[in-house]
Amino acid sequence: MTDSTPPRPRRPRPQGDNRPAPRPGAWRKPDPPDPNAPLWISGRHPVLEALRAGLPARRLLLRGPVQSGLLAELRQEARRRGVAVTEADNALLDRTLKHTEHRGAALELEPLGERLLTTELPKLEAGLARPLLLVLDGLQDPQNLGAVARSSEAAGVTALVVGRWAQAPLGDAAFRASAGALAWLPVLVVDEVSEGLEWLGRRGYHRLGLSEKSSQALDTLNPSQPLAIVLGGEGRGLSQRVREQLDGAVAIPMRGHVGSLNASVAAAVVIYQVTGMQA
Repeated sequence: MTDSTPPRPRRPRPQGDNRPAPRPGAWRKPDPPDPNAPLWISGRHPVLEALRAGLPARRLLLRGPVQSGLLAELRQEARRRGVAVTEADNALLDRTLKHTEHRGAALELEPLGERLLTTELPKLEAGLARPLLLVLDGLQDPQNLGAVARSSEAAGVTALVVGRWAQAPLGDAAFRASAGALAWLPVLVVDEVSEGLEWLGRRGYHRLGLSEKSSQALDTLNPSQPLAIVLGGEGRGLSQRVREQLDGAVAIPMRGHVGSLNASVAAAVVIYQVTGMQA
């Protein structure tokens, strides 16, 4: 694959910018999650996968008393990796996580930082004949993000590509929905998805959107080159700027009365179709 110039970085807003503040109630683009902040994840299987994957962790909270079963396995794995373990009651776990769906396990991770597409993808491509990327264009629901990651990791997708803005955060809810797959699957960040797709095109990737309006059926696809499958956000689908960067689009054949699939289900169908063709 041909190396090429990465997308031009956004110019930072200078200090002392005297532009007027937006009027009260006006829409403003939200700040993305801080990748340098500690992150709590919860759930027995997500926590176990994070420990097994070697994600840097500060401490593990387990509902006590821990005697046997998966909680005991979590304690053993944490101690093997030098992570401090504290037994806690449900009230402390609830307060720490601000929810009750932890199933007795919570892990505080060190800041994970960001893995940028233009610096990390060349490393991941090494030794791969046909890398497969799943690009997310504004997926908003953390549950969908986690489910997409779970299917992608299981099918052997090289990496997820996400935008820094207007994207579900890679937080506790997404980790739980992924059943820990996000501990293993590389997630590469771009400032704007359309710019990332432009860079991928110059690098030799075939950029293929998933759209129910396409006349090309998924089962006619011949993935003979590196492929970037692009999945749009819930409801709105693919944005106009992203569609302008695509080489084509495919649709999942629908033979029933319902005209569309949930975003995470659609992603799983496409991924397994493509990986089956590449095998």
